[in-house]
Amino acid sequence: MDREFTPARTHLFVKVLLDGQEWLLDAGAGGMSLTSPIRFIVGEEQETRHEPRKIIRENGVMYQQALMGDEWVDVFEFTGEHMPVIDREVGNWWTSTNPRSKFKNGLFCALAKPKGERIGILNDTFTHRRGAEVLRRETIRSLDNLHEILRREFNLHYPDGTEFGAAGSPWRDGP
Repeated sequence: MDREFTPARTHLFVKVLLDGQEWLLDAGAGGMSLTSPIRFIVGEEQETRHEPRKIIRENGVMYQQALMGDEWVDVFEFTGEHMPVIDREVGNWWTSTNPRSKFKNGLFCALAKPKGERIGILNDTFTHRRGAEVLRRETIRSLDNLHEILRREFNLHYPDGTEFGAAGSPWRDGP
């Protein structure tokens, strides 16, 4: 994540108070989604079912990070402020309708697996990894190949010919 760039406030996570402790739960970060809640404590490394996590604070901004190999990688940034409903609605509208949104222009699919492994699709690439270690990578060559990978790896079954993406997407046979 480029720290010189200020991203739109479109990410939402849940902070809960349980037995006097604050916890962060987040299943919306795609291939880096938390698979276990973490305590809302700045600066403390915490184990999860997958990568270790921590929250850091720099210049008034907090970052939820994951340890990938030997490097701490930013997953998302936040201020800790409550996000009003209108901001959530605008963020959701933008990410799902704006022609410049990565969600309108890309193909994404992610699944956390047992034993710390994750599988994911990002555009034309399927990746199977454990932490920073890539176990397998495969280029998706066609719509039929995408369907086969979705069935085989994610147990997702779509009718033959189901297209993905906007007009002009490589995952569409027609306009």
